This record gives sequence, C-alpha cells and structure tokens, in this order.
Amino acid sequence: MFLSGNDEGAKSTVMNLLVSLGWKKANVIDLGDITTARGTEQLLPLWVRLYGIYKSPLFNFHVVVAPSQNR
Repeated sequence: MFLSGNDEGAKSTVMNLLVSLGWKKANVIDLGDITTARGTEQLLPLWVRLYGIYKSPLFNFHVVVAPSQNR
C-alpha cells in the first residue's frame, strides 16, 4: 500500500487503520507529501488491465527490495 500526504497525524491514523485491517507496517510505503499521489494514480491503467485478465479485483502489487537495500 502506498501512502502520500502532508498531514503526519492523518498518515499515522491511516497507518493504524491499515494495520487494524491486516496490513503489515512493512508493506505500507510512505512516499512523502501529497505530490507523490500523482504517481500512484498512474497505476490505474495497469490495474484495469490486470482486472481484465484475472476477472477479479482480488490482487495487489508488491514492491521487492534487494536485501542490501532494506531499511
């Protein structure tokens, strides 16, 4: 899950909500301020294509980081 926004308190609230829904904190990536949201919006065309292939919205994206690059 990607997270963008200018309000740190709001982002913390969203993080807590996501964790309560079963997301692992390690799988929520804070991209920064609200200007970074535009990039994630560009995933929609790819998502629509994948929905057409799988005939279901039950899939997601996963970012894999090389072991030497882990935070």
